[in-house]
Amino acid sequence: MSKTMLRIVAIAMIVLVVALSGCVGGDEKPAEVEPTPEVTPEVTPAATPAVTVTPAATPAVEETKTADAAEGFTPKTSDRSPLEAPSGGCEGLDQTVLGRYDNNKDGLIDSNEMETAKIGFESNYEKQSDYEQILYAYEHNCPVETE
Repeated sequence: MSKTMLRIVAIAMIVLVVALSGCVGGDEKPAEVEPTPEVTPEVTPAATPAVTVTPAATPAVEETKTADAAEGFTPKTSDRSPLEAPSGGCEGLDQTVLGRYDNNKDGLIDSNEMETAKIGFESNYEKQSDYEQILYAYEHNCPVETE
């Protein structure tokens, strides 16, 4: 046998001895536990409500809205105000907003950059006004000033 094999066998034997020593506890008797005295609890009468409320007295909720877990408890796109085209055309756009999404610095917002902006808007990372500018620049091929 090689040294490595002897070491593995020695370690296995030590582990086996330690494991078996935990199982053999000797001939000691387990400690006895005193039984709990049986006491019957006193019976108390249940309190009766003084005033009973009828279902008609409760105001009805007109409309409840529950959020889906997939939505991350954020408002749906249909709950937001509709997108508006920025005034002033391409010249009125905020170049700092557009510059954040012109990742390849080609001077235009392309489809991949638009998809990134859409995800940012839907996850409430991007403000609606900024998203409107990015969408307008994408749809109208507005130039983005690169540094």
